Amino acid sequence: MEVDGVNYHFISKDSFNKLMEGDAFLEYAKVYGNMYGTTKSTVMAKINEGIDVLLEIEMQGAKQVKEKYPDGIYIFILPPSLSDLKKRIQKRGSETPESMENRLESAFDEIGFIKEYNYYIINDEIENAVNVMDSIYIAEKSKVNVNIDDLIDRYKEEKANA
Repeated sequence: MEVDGVNYHFISKDSFNKLMEGDAFLEYAKVYGNMYGTTKSTVMAKINEGIDVLLEIEMQGAKQVKEKYPDGIYIFILPPSLSDLKKRIQKRGSETPESMENRLESAFDEIGFIKEYNYYIINDEIENAVNVMDSIYIAEKSKVNVNIDDLIDRYKEEKANA
């Protein structure tokens, strides 16, 4: 069960629309009849504190973020198979047969957009998925083009103090 302030921050449709009209969202989307969004202020506050931000968002939102921040790291999470996805959704007990078909059809369509992402993770066993995510994070943090100035400055400072 989703809890206000833990999983999401629930607001009225009017409040959501006002935020949308005020360009307060980094991304927003209508998913299965509900509106979801991520405020710019929340994300930018973390980034300004030097904290890396991980967004768990769907395709519509990811496309918006990528348009604004093309240098971000985009990771597509895949189910092990469509039949496994169906079992996971059925286990929740929240879908009608019709909505289940819509969700599976949407999932299949979304897989076609994987080429827009930098990486993918197959969400089979949680430990495996986390290890892949950790590997991606370490690789991205170790890229020369991301850290080159800091590395050079560190060695210049060490040489100057030697």
